[in-house]
Amino acid sequence: MVLYITSSRRPSVRTRIFIKELERVIPGSKRLVRGKKSLDDILKLMVAEGASHIFVIDNVKGNPSNIRIYELYPGQPKMIARLFISGLSLQVDVKKKRYISQLEIVDRCNNKDSTSLFDLLRRVIPETRFSVTEKGVPGKLVIECDKYLLLKFLDDRDRVLYPVIRVSRVDYERSI
Repeated sequence: MVLYITSSRRPSVRTRIFIKELERVIPGSKRLVRGKKSLDDILKLMVAEGASHIFVIDNVKGNPSNIRIYELYPGQPKMIARLFISGLSLQVDVKKKRYISQLEIVDRCNNKDSTSLFDLLRRVIPETRFSVTEKGVPGKLVIECDKYLLLKFLDDRDRVLYPVIRVSRVDYERSI
């Protein structure tokens, strides 16, 4: 199964860069150029492709503002969560371009919010389905606590690979 990542209509340059960087650090993910397709058309296409989940990145004032996560069931794709982004640092900001070939998800916070987010990410980004490729390093997606929840992509030596995403809030659909 593949995780697809796309944008809302008319994404900003920074949002397109963010999507490319997510594709680099989430093994097995694919970027989908939306063009003029409606969200319903995209969801139907992804169901036909056999995708299990899709991230839709929205932007406000030129910056990524939230990540809508859809679960794709035949006939009834639905949004299962929305992560509100209050800030992020990208690889392009620090002039690094790194790839992750194998991803492990780690919760260093261990509070109610981080555990819910950890469970969601484990469900959407299944670690065991991705194999090590020649391109990239083994990495981790770490959830840390600050004033907000921080999502950090780290290499096997715990060096930051970017992006670093500051999540201010997560809204879950009632089915979770």
